[in-house]
Amino acid sequence: MIVIGCPFLKMNKDFPNRKGQIPLQPDKYLKTIPLEKGCDIGGMTNMAIPTLICMFVFAVAVCLAIPLGRYLSLVYQGKRSLLDFLQPLENRLYRFCRINEKAGMNWKQYLSAISTKTSFALLPVFCCPFR
Repeated sequence: MIVIGCPFLKMNKDFPNRKGQIPLQPDKYLKTIPLEKGCDIGGMTNMAIPTLICMFVFAVAVCLAIPLGRYLSLVYQGKRSLLDFLQPLENRLYRFCRINEKAGMNWKQYLSAISTKTSFALLPVFCCPFR
């Protein structure tokens, strides 16, 4: 059997709520369902699916490690790579953002760039209308 509901009410029957009152019927918020009906998903237990997902992600990461490593090596050495056809698009983006790709950055410029990037990355998290 599995107990579904508010574990606070189940474990702390004598603990007062916010108003200082003890809940009179904590068990009315709990629902008991049989294990065979609640946790069986196509013959797999609840732990098997996340385990398979983790194994799949790990296998994909291992399979992509060598090709991505070779690609990054070519990029950092300045040699021709498979994605060089995107160079005109990259140059236009640099020109639009007023970025000099040959110039270095000091720590203040780096901090500003990372802060801006993080702000834009977190914007959908805080402004998402679907939560």
